[in-house]
Amino acid sequence: MFQNPTFKKIAIMILCIIAALFIFIYSSAFVPILLAFITALALEPLVKFIQKRMKLKKRLFSVIFAFLTYLIVLISAIYFTITKLFQQLIRFIYQLPYYISDIVSLNDHLIKELNDFITDIPQKHIIIQEFEKQGYVLVNKASTFAQDLIPLIASWIQTIPSLIVIFIIYLITTFLFSLDLPTLIKSFYNLFIPATADKISYIFKRLGQAVSGFLKAQLLVSIAIFIASYIGLLLITPEKALLMSIIIWIIDVIPFIGSIIIVGPWILYAIVVGNSALAVQLSILQVVLLVIRRTLEPKIMGEHIGMPVLPTLLSMYFGIYFLGVVGLALGPMIYIAIKSAYEAKIFTFNSTEESLNNKKNGKS
Repeated sequence: MFQNPTFKKIAIMILCIIAALFIFIYSSAFVPILLAFITALALEPLVKFIQKRMKLKKRLFSVIFAFLTYLIVLISAIYFTITKLFQQLIRFIYQLPYYISDIVSLNDHLIKELNDFITDIPQKHIIIQEFEKQGYVLVNKASTFAQDLIPLIASWIQTIPSLIVIFIIYLITTFLFSLDLPTLIKSFYNLFIPATADKISYIFKRLGQAVSGFLKAQLLVSIAIFIASYIGLLLITPEKALLMSIIIWIIDVIPFIGSIIIVGPWILYAIVVGNSALAVQLSILQVVLLVIRRTLEPKIMGEHIGMPVLPTLLSMYFGIYFLGVVGLALGPMIYIAIKSAYEAKIFTFNSTEESLNNKKNGKS
């Protein structure tokens, strides 16, 4: 029974399904490994470039150089981001009582204005009482948030040691993957017959070009977002322009949410404290950023991935609709994978006339 080819195929299929379910259930445990492998693939062009330019037979030196370059850039970016965010967070915590005081003063002012406005209404005291009630609820929520903020930050700090361990594992795995990447790829292709291996190689090559194009497109769009937000914030609030532009630049990569996470609460705060001019200016900036991303993203992605604008836009839409946030990237990748599989003739669609010709040729 174990020598039966059909039984072997069924057994392999069942094992693949079990493995896929296991990885899906415990996906969080495999995220650092997956990221390490993707990082090694991303570093491979740099490794090959160094190896070619320095005419090295072994890839150890080129891998070390590429890895150290990536490590310096990554740690510098993390250090700069975290230090700036913590500085602003500490400043926000110190100023939080003043913000709550502003909310209380604004609430009292609004109640007074409302009282003067509805003087002639018979049941005005009911309206005033409800307005006061909602104002107190808002103030209590703000006070509760202020009280819970420090324990929340403390809990985040407690997770730092485990994050450092995961980060170290990620870095070590990235280096080892990068060192043995050609051997791993060769071992993978050896699982297939040469014809099938060539087709799979073609698909992965196209996907690699698509991923590289996607990253370049995202970089170009994010640069445009950073420049627009920095110029806009220089005109609105010069002292916070650089830091807030960097934060918006980082957050804006989240599809269909992006910069609104930062600018939205900022607009609401400006409205609450009565700074309507700032709220209007920030709203205009948010609209500009949204237009830039939604206009440039499909066009630039189509050019760098090698897809027309319409298929790019549709694949991004259906990807987000069916797969959520990650579908923005996976949608075009799936389209390219199917298109590449068709180009590699992994599957073909014969017309009725071609089928009849094939039958005639078979009969003859």
